[in-house]
Amino acid sequence: MMAQASSLGFQVEFEKIPICAEMERLKETFGLSDVQLLSMSSTGTILVAVDPEVLGEVEKGLKIHGLEAFSIGAFKEEKRRIIVKDGRKRRFPEKAEDPYERILSGAL
Repeated sequence: MMAQASSLGFQVEFEKIPICAEMERLKETFGLSDVQLLSMSSTGTILVAVDPEVLGEVEKGLKIHGLEAFSIGAFKEEKRRIIVKDGRKRRFPEKAEDPYERILSGAL
């Protein structure tokens, strides 16, 4: 995990995380929690840490290649890991179950 490797904390804004319609459909169909939704692998997402001073340049460069970029949070000197949803700060979950296996096996 990037925060652990860099000895930093972070704050993520849940509402800024792009969640495609297919993922929303999986969440509704299988009653997944937000934590399970965030833990799902194979969502086609790449997480990149970018210096805020060059964020605009990186976004422009990605756009030239047809890729969208979203700023969803920031690393912090304080080692707390926070997720903000509906204006409320909560501790970011340390672990979460990736529900794909249970979905595919019919267990969910």
